[in-house]
Amino acid sequence: MEIQRLVLPEAAGPSHDQDEIVREVWLWDLAGQPDYRLTHQLFIEQTSLALFVFDPQSPDLFDTVGYWQRALGILAAKRGVPGILVAARCDRPNLRLTLHEVREWAAARQLSGPILTAAKLKKHPGAAELRQCIARLLQEEWGRLEFRSTMENFPALKDAILAARDSENKSHVATPEDLEVRVRQAAPRLAFTAEDLRAVTGLLAGEGVLYRLPYGNLIVLQPSWLNCYASTLVKLAGEAENQLGHVPLEIIQHGKLPNDDGTPRLSLEDERQLLPGLVALFLERALAWKQETPAGPMLVFPNYVRLPRSVPPPRPGRTVVYRFTGPLEEIYCTLVVRLHYSGLFTKNGTKLYRQAVDFHIASGKLAALSMKEEGERGELEIYFGDQLDVDVQAAFQQFIHDHLLAKAKDVERLRNYFCPKCKEEVTDRKAIDAALAKGRTTLVCNYCDPGKPGVIDLFDVLEQQLASKAGEAGADEAGRRAAEEITSASKEGVMVGEVQTIVFSADQIYRIQVEPDEGVDGEIEFRNTKKKATGVTFRVQLKSGDSHLRRRVGGTEVFPMKAHYEDYWTRKNSVPVLLIVRNSDGRLRFMNATDAIRAARKKAPGKPVKQIEFAGEEFNKEAVLRLRDERLK
Repeated sequence: MEIQRLVLPEAAGPSHDQDEIVREVWLWDLAGQPDYRLTHQLFIEQTSLALFVFDPQSPDLFDTVGYWQRALGILAAKRGVPGILVAARCDRPNLRLTLHEVREWAAARQLSGPILTAAKLKKHPGAAELRQCIARLLQEEWGRLEFRSTMENFPALKDAILAARDSENKSHVATPEDLEVRVRQAAPRLAFTAEDLRAVTGLLAGEGVLYRLPYGNLIVLQPSWLNCYASTLVKLAGEAENQLGHVPLEIIQHGKLPNDDGTPRLSLEDERQLLPGLVALFLERALAWKQETPAGPMLVFPNYVRLPRSVPPPRPGRTVVYRFTGPLEEIYCTLVVRLHYSGLFTKNGTKLYRQAVDFHIASGKLAALSMKEEGERGELEIYFGDQLDVDVQAAFQQFIHDHLLAKAKDVERLRNYFCPKCKEEVTDRKAIDAALAKGRTTLVCNYCDPGKPGVIDLFDVLEQQLASKAGEAGADEAGRRAAEEITSASKEGVMVGEVQTIVFSADQIYRIQVEPDEGVDGEIEFRNTKKKATGVTFRVQLKSGDSHLRRRVGGTEVFPMKAHYEDYWTRKNSVPVLLIVRNSDGRLRFMNATDAIRAARKKAPGKPVKQIEFAGEEFNKEAVLRLRDERLK
């Protein structure tokens, strides 16, 4: 992904009667191949105009164009994103369609064009024609865009920020203080305050020109780096040897990702600051989830599971099929992640396959879904295992129904019916549709003995549930729980970045725990006065959210511990553990959990320590330095 300012003809510039208004165009150049679809959808919500570039010699001429047009219609913040159809490589012979056929297809899709281009021919008129078309369409769009009033020095300060960003041999992830120094070097005569700089960087981040990480006030000066690393992670997920779409969290840290695939890399300093934010972004957008495994914590990407389902799920006689259009990868992935977190099923009971997933409730009963893509359309089939609880069935199908109505277009719901007598599936869709159109609720089976045929109920339990919205309350509760769980998981990712940023600001070392032991998320290693690593550490347990602390009547807070924490955190000659808690208000507090457990043992010898009183101090740079001085005595 590349992001550049696009200079257009005068028609797209400031209007003559309002010279103080500045209009600017940024061109986001994205790869359109299927492998990049999921990551690019993180960045296209604010699209104002789309250029759909296609290869006129490709056998699947318009599949990608149709996909992205529908995806933009759902993902973009504004409705009805205009588009231009652009044919590339038109200097080559043997086009598969005539220009007339392409024009007809574009017109049917309400696209401008086609505009023919040939990048290798310098005098080819296509590029100039494309610029004119962009200018004309944007001229119609300016009035619909949000108007932003800025300070007088905004244009000059913005240009200085971009100049500082594009300077060579500089960090691509900067604090506000670092950025201010670089901007003053780039524009030494420009007068501005730190508040001016913060305001302008906020506006540029809102436009997608910069990216603000959710911790440490850190700014990624080239958002394309975020996309670059996102593509690396999904590539790793898709190439996992076990085909399960897992990426170990232990390698999603600076210096651990493979760099032998030709993908550019940031400096180690920039990389360590960016990666926690990327993990948090995937979790926040419900494109992945974090899962504990015997091999350590993993980031799981449902879309990149390659393990084929060996046999289809059992069919007890009631299945539902949905057909729809839209951003298929995003629709499927977010559905699976939200169901995983919904509380309808056990988290350990989610079993992933290639575009299919099984969900189990505590008793082992099954609900499942599978996804097929047919060009621009997706087909999602849901299954209900034998004797699955009726309330779970109702909530499951309502949850999926609501998800598709919210995220997809052209949603069509179809039922698969099975004869209760011979168990054969009714494949005559025309007969089903005709019966329903005439108000019938039953259908005679064509496979049974004509003298004693089975009777298929077209208004069975599933149809009654959907019609009566019997699963609505359960689906709503599952949706709320999924949203809370996803938010919590994302905040845990943010917390890693926050703690790491604070530790590094004190010039100490933080690393994610690479051992699969429970109860420890990372460790802090201290440097001596000569900035040499000492090997002296604290292990760290991170907890994000208010639910981890309970408040007593007197106002004191306690931390309920898992059963194994007492032994694990106080073993002889082991490294002490810091418990760091991030409240919903963003406050970070810490305490020495090892010392607290030992103090509790002294008060009640022989009794297990099930909770410790949380007397948390603010976790900041000064606290890290105090801890260093205590440990290095």
